[in-house]
Amino acid sequence: MIEQAPALDRHWHLGQNQEELISAGFEYALMRCIESFNDWQQECLAAVAGHKVSATDNVVLHITRMNDRPKSVTELSKLMNRSDLSNLKYSIRKLVEAGLLEKVSEGGNAVPGHRRRYQADRGLRSPAPRTTHAPGGGHGR
Repeated sequence: MIEQAPALDRHWHLGQNQEELISAGFEYALMRCIESFNDWQQECLAAVAGHKVSATDNVVLHITRMNDRPKSVTELSKLMNRSDLSNLKYSIRKLVEAGLLEKVSEGGNAVPGHRRRYQADRGLRSPAPRTTHAPGGGHGR
């Protein structure tokens, strides 16, 4: 006689009825996707730049590089929808020490009262678009 596997216990604190269980299952799947994406981002940066950083550090790095202009901690917190400034500052400090971010000041001088801004290392620039060559030696557009 073949033993049947026990049914999964689908009752947990996030759902008491079928609709709640479906919603909770979606949340769980979404959390797993987010964690997998974070792991993938970390491995990609480690492969390309030789730095293994946290998921938050990676997001700080990419958001800082966005629109190719320096960002303040306040701007980063708004763009990342984060209110934990101390954790963002810690990520920034780690990225600066790793040489992936640099401090820049407005007007080129570190003037008291001016906001510090950070910019991503220019070495992490996206590759230049490729040009295609048309047959016969001409350049395509």
